[in-house]
Amino acid sequence: MMTGVYSGTGSGDIRGKAELANRFGLLLAALLSCWCLSATTLAAEEDAATLSARGDVAYNRGDVMDAIQWYRQAADLGDAHAQVRLGYIYDKAEENEQAVAWYRKAAEQGDPAGQQGLAAMYAAGEGVTRDIDHALSLMAEAAEQDFLPSILLLAATLERGADGVSIDRALSLKYWRQAAELGDQQAMLRISKAYRNGELGLAADETEAARWQKKLDAAKSGVE
Repeated sequence: MMTGVYSGTGSGDIRGKAELANRFGLLLAALLSCWCLSATTLAAEEDAATLSARGDVAYNRGDVMDAIQWYRQAADLGDAHAQVRLGYIYDKAEENEQAVAWYRKAAEQGDPAGQQGLAAMYAAGEGVTRDIDHALSLMAEAAEQDFLPSILLLAATLERGADGVSIDRALSLKYWRQAAELGDQQAMLRISKAYRNGELGLAADETEAARWQKKLDAAKSGVE
């Protein structure tokens, strides 16, 4: 019983109180330590995809700060989607070095969205030294995985040329075709027009132009 400890006023009672306080403090510290360890374990056991999905929910409801917390946990576990989302958020906030770092982590995993994000940073020279060749290389890697945004950007850029990018109509046509085969309507229209007008190195061919127009019309109406 601990009744005597609280009722006495002698030196023994004082020592008893001190000892009890010390023991209670140690017990509390131990309990808190166990709780923290348990919470950490649970967080670690929660898979990265779930954490990343929670980030998406937070972002879609407009809570960017909450989204960043979820994305960061998932990204630290190696989730490429979360890494890309962090890159995008920091990119929009003009935190360019942070954006590059997260895009790069995703790109190094072969994630096409990460490759495209990093390519855009290199093309603009934001957070890194501008390097158009490397940007094109990254976009080409993403295009190899049928990542439509990269394919369309390559097609349009190579057709028209840009600062540091030479016109290459044959390669442009290759990317337009790839995008069209993936069902992109803009690409179908471009190929149809190219056949009709004899563009992109193609000989004018009304039959092919009509074939691609038919594909486009079917895509618009949802017909396979």
